[in-house]
Amino acid sequence: MVDELLVKKAVKGDSASFLKLSKQYQNGLYRTAYGMLGNEHDAADAVQETLLKAYRDLNKLRNPQQFKSWFYRILVNRCIDIMRQRQRTTPVEEVWIPDTVENNVEASMDISQAVSKLDEEHRAVVVLRFFQDMKVNDIALVLNCPVGTVKSRLYRALKKLKSSIGGEASEL
Repeated sequence: MVDELLVKKAVKGDSASFLKLSKQYQNGLYRTAYGMLGNEHDAADAVQETLLKAYRDLNKLRNPQQFKSWFYRILVNRCIDIMRQRQRTTPVEEVWIPDTVENNVEASMDISQAVSKLDEEHRAVVVLRFFQDMKVNDIALVLNCPVGTVKSRLYRALKKLKSSIGGEASEL
């Protein structure tokens, strides 16, 4: 839950309050960025840029109760920008998995790879819903779209993930 008093102090320019807020959300922001980007360095950069932008634009926050959604919206937008830049420049790399890796770790990697293949809209919804355990209404606030749109993107994303993971399993 967002500490509204901290948010109000931060909006008024109290940098210590913003620092406390950023520490509260830092791990969740990183997990979200990593889930969307699949790369430690890009995720760390996205979080850092999100913190800077949030600090700079904190005076634009109208409703302190929506701080979390506002914060995550900044992050998701930055991740989408990074993914778009990457599409032009990043080659796909093969991942070597030793024979001793357990099945659940392999399955987790399969899921991560399948999520990384989703387009940005579907990936954002899946990461926010399942990696951050956000409710559909909160995701709608973060992505600035109707609840129905979030539900349909989530449905389509899960359908794509199921066929992607199921297709790979049937090839074995």
